[in-house]
Amino acid sequence: MTDSETANPLLSKNTWHTHEAKNAFSRLLDKAQTETQIILRYGKPVAVILSYECYTEGIQNTGTAWDFFRTIELDGDLALPPRTEIMREVEL
Repeated sequence: MTDSETANPLLSKNTWHTHEAKNAFSRLLDKAQTETQIILRYGKPVAVILSYECYTEGIQNTGTAWDFFRTIELDGDLALPPRTEIMREVEL
């Protein structure tokens, strides 16, 4: 179990590392029909796989995918890595 999985109990259940997800994609899709699955890359969450039914219900209830994902509650803090690059200014 990685540090991020230990720090966030949500990540210890229904998580797949990218190589596992690739090698067992059909099983991943089957499990996603009943529970949301999280894909990890280098131990960090990078993607969420959920059933189409869950996705469309969320869209209908909230209006947009962004609104749906904003309503997901995490049991712990989601630690994001510090931003290392300076944003450049853009003229409008």
